[in-house]
Amino acid sequence: TGASGATVLRWLAPRPVAIEVEEGLGRFLEFECLGREWHLPRWIEPVLRLLVEQREVSREVVYGGLESQLTRVGVDQALALLLRQGLVAEFPAG
Repeated sequence: TGASGATVLRWLAPRPVAIEVEEGLGRFLEFECLGREWHLPRWIEPVLRLLVEQREVSREVVYGGLESQLTRVGVDQALALLLRQGLVAEFPAG
């Protein structure tokens, strides 16, 4: 799914999310939503912030918006993690 880019990603948390960088080594992002506390790797931060701000965005827009920060493979890996965790849903565009 999503190889053609003709998919839409939706951030599932209903309320605004405050993303913090963990104290100490700064390798993780911490935030609360959907009734729990999350600790996710820092490298996914550009994807996470884009989704939190936009709430709903096409995969192509994510690729284009983050090309200076992450490769397409990096974006795909970040999205796979967020999809697996249930923070993001993906569905066909249109």
